[in-house]
Amino acid sequence: MNIGAYRLGLISNLANPKSAIFVTSLFATALPVDAAWTQGLASVAIMVAVSAFWYSLVTLVLARPSISSAYLRGRRVIDGLTGAFFAGFGIRLLLSQR
Repeated sequence: MNIGAYRLGLISNLANPKSAIFVTSLFATALPVDAAWTQGLASVAIMVAVSAFWYSLVTLVLARPSISSAYLRGRRVIDGLTGAFFAGFGIRLLLSQR
């Protein structure tokens, strides 16, 4: 595994607070108003563990040259499909607010 790439990815994720703010907003709406602080702390710990597992798995999978090159070849299509999915979801959510 390329430690330099792993370090760069870690720094990039830690420097980008959008995902942390997004997850915090989810927990803020999902936890009951009278939740104990330990429940909030447990939620944060679970999300840190899940995120660490996910990004480690992605790192290990994309460290294989064959998978990495296949991803790079299909990246535009993957990004386009993902963007279309989220745009469709956003439009559906917007239209459901009537």
